[in-house]
Amino acid sequence: MRFSCSVSGVVRCIVLAALLVPGLSKAGEGRPGGEASGLNLTLGGGAIVLPRYSGADSYRVRPAPFIDARYRDSLFFNPFSGLGWNAIRTEHFRAGPVLLYAGGRRGSGALSDTRSVRGGVAAGGFMEYRLNGLRLDADVRFPMTGDVNGYRATAGVRHDHRIGPWLTSIGPTLVYRSASSANSIYGLDERDAAALGVGPYRAGSGLTEVRLQGRLTYLFNRQWSLTTVAGVGRLLNDAKDSPIVDDLGSANEGYLGVVLAYTFRSR
Repeated sequence: MRFSCSVSGVVRCIVLAALLVPGLSKAGEGRPGGEASGLNLTLGGGAIVLPRYSGADSYRVRPAPFIDARYRDSLFFNPFSGLGWNAIRTEHFRAGPVLLYAGGRRGSGALSDTRSVRGGVAAGGFMEYRLNGLRLDADVRFPMTGDVNGYRATAGVRHDHRIGPWLTSIGPTLVYRSASSANSIYGLDERDAAALGVGPYRAGSGLTEVRLQGRLTYLFNRQWSLTTVAGVGRLLNDAKDSPIVDDLGSANEGYLGVVLAYTFRSR
């Protein structure tokens, strides 16, 4: 394993950290004193172990800086959920537009002889419904910059629970990609295929991944928290059949990480 985060990869590292704290990113109601008034700012850091690229069978350790900001019940920012506005918000439901980072594919590990697929800014929308500890969420994103084309949509179910200072969350997520999006991540043109010694490949649209993740957060007090997350996933359909997965990697994936965070609150 390699521990690294170059200056050019700072944004990517922050996005990885956001994977660790979906509960902190979305639920002031899960914290003592998680009021909606004023500005809540959470800063933290830790580390995450994850595949070198989607479909890799080798892993790396990455530093995981994190930032999350929420203003009242209106605006929010964190690298996982993006910069968004709760245009519609009721007791159990919220939805609105969002800008966020859409990841690409690194030319590392088994793909070190290929060109990287640059990530970039994506625009889209989100929705979330909560009831009695059950959370249903979905989003769709359309890249505007970078090398990834098409669109990606996700839908997930979570069960959130609290026992004293402990917060837990567990549930599955499905990922759907359009043909051009799937091909950006899992396809190979003739040049890169020749460099890897495999045939060219073009991926089509469909479900590309199913994953299950669990999160455990301990609240030391109103400000400090420690979150650990573990997840397993399986690539599906054309993503699974891509040479970078079937010949050079693995359709089974996992990740494990931890983040220590501090929350500032204003009224």
